[in-house]
Amino acid sequence: NFPSGTWSNEGRYRAYRTGRRTQPIAVWDSQTGLTRTYCIPETGARNYDGDFTWSPDGRYVALQAFLPADENIEGVGQHTMILDIETGAIVDLTTGAGDLIVWSRDPGEYAEEE
Repeated sequence: NFPSGTWSNEGRYRAYRTGRRTQPIAVWDSQTGLTRTYCIPETGARNYDGDFTWSPDGRYVALQAFLPADENIEGVGQHTMILDIETGAIVDLTTGAGDLIVWSRDPGEYAEEE
């Protein structure tokens, strides 16, 4: 039984909110049955209430959250971050982006079918 969450594109992983402040994100692996939990740096021990947007390969999850250090600075907005579910590393990409996140392939990855 899982709280609401988002399945990865290939249906292997499910990302969901844990409701815990120290590690607010969890990813369940349907093949192994294991769950890994993750913290979001610099959130001030807050719950995560954003969405999960999976990369096409199912290794990364895009997240968006407001960070306490700059939430009172006009125009900064929420941070768009990428979680690597294999390493647990989170990269903060940008601030002020809208709510729409779209993954795209790199040029040259589109092979023509024979």
